[in-house]
Amino acid sequence: MSDTNDQWDFDRIADFLVREGSHQSPSECHGLLSGFIAAGGQSLEVINKDLALFLEVDQLSQFDQLTALFQSVMASFVAKDFEFTPVLLDENTPMGARLEAMALWCQGFLSGFAFAAKEGVKDRVVNETLNDMAAIAQVDTADDELGDDSEFDYANLVEFLRMGAMTIFYECAPKPKAKDAKTADTLEAKSLFASKGSDKLH
Repeated sequence: MSDTNDQWDFDRIADFLVREGSHQSPSECHGLLSGFIAAGGQSLEVINKDLALFLEVDQLSQFDQLTALFQSVMASFVAKDFEFTPVLLDENTPMGARLEAMALWCQGFLSGFAFAAKEGVKDRVVNETLNDMAAIAQVDTADDELGDDSEFDYANLVEFLRMGAMTIFYECAPKPKAKDAKTADTLEAKSLFASKGSDKLH
């Protein structure tokens, strides 16, 4: 049975990276593929060498598994139930480590977006979201810097990244065929993002 559309969580991506001989973060890997897809990337073949450099391996030995992960991320973007979410550490992990994984996810997303973006981004909302991701990528992960509302703030940041990634996808990825136009209208990027205005970073 194909595992193309199965859910790839943090541990499963970590297992893949270990088998590949890579020491990269599962969150950063998921972020990279997410950013590449959101910017319009359709096939890993075009960034094969970039991916090997990113994973710090001479060559990819499990391209079929990487493709399955790629297709899983793609499926989460187009799912009707807004399935996409960043792959991060679970709530049982210390907050500092969770913030570090979030920062790495953002770094990966920005790198993946750069791989696929063919020209400068003109859309204001997309630019603002990318700038906010760049700011989150620099977040201070020291436990002693976190306040009493850290869990609430963290959850808001995760939701911000989830909606932000979908916003970028619906602005930048190739438009669906006519038969899917109704779904695309339902998920129009700016209306998605506008509903989360209170999550905007300041």
